[in-house]
Amino acid sequence: QEEFVKDYVFPWLRVGAIYERKYLLGTSMARPVIAKAMVDVAKEVGADAVAHGCTGKGNDQVRFELTFFALNPKLNIVAPWREWDITGREDCLKHTLCEFVLFYRSQ
Repeated sequence: QEEFVKDYVFPWLRVGAIYERKYLLGTSMARPVIAKAMVDVAKEVGADAVAHGCTGKGNDQVRFELTFFALNPKLNIVAPWREWDITGREDCLKHTLCEFVLFYRSQ
């Protein structure tokens, strides 16, 4: 919590991270924090890839991926909404469950 406030919240507030003078950019601020934690865990467990569930319709995928690249450009990025044939949330859940079962069976 201290790292989040010191390294992210205060700098964002200093630069006036408000959109259209009324929306605090909390979600956009959180994405790099989450991505950094993912990169840290990937390093800890020796993973060569990370994944995100951004739909590709907004800026979240950019925030995640730029942070991944900045912190570890060698990590592969899996982006199912962009890479698989997913047409909606129900399809995503069905597809994800099938992929998990196939992965689990192969172990």
